[in-house]
Amino acid sequence: MPKEIERKFIVDDIRFLLEEAHSGEKIIQGYLAADDNKSVRIRIKGASAWITIKSGGEFIRDEYQYSIPIEDAHSMMDLCEGEIICKTRYNILCKGKYWALDIFKSPIKIALAEVELNDEDEEIELPIWACKEVTGDPKYYNKNIAMA
Repeated sequence: MPKEIERKFIVDDIRFLLEEAHSGEKIIQGYLAADDNKSVRIRIKGASAWITIKSGGEFIRDEYQYSIPIEDAHSMMDLCEGEIICKTRYNILCKGKYWALDIFKSPIKIALAEVELNDEDEEIELPIWACKEVTGDPKYYNKNIAMA
């Protein structure tokens, strides 16, 4: 069973993205179902799309992800609950780890960075831009951002 182990941080200052000429990818995602124990998400990135099923959990979750036809994903967005999330993702190699930095455009404006770990005890060196840790805070789960 695939597991996702990640930590999440608020990013207050994103000027380094411009200074270091990082390029991002636009992501659109919606939730077909979401509660405290699970979520079913549709994500579109460029010409590709996926359906992802995640178990509940603050730090470690079961995660299943499958590629789906882009036309189906666009149709499924009409079935989603809550708001559709629009964000730009920057994949940044920093201090030996790849970080996913998401700049949300809607339904809220915020920058959040996630780093995936190999195991729950893995130690990481935080980049200077990873301000406040919000791992386990439901307010910052994408599914809750969409449902707010």
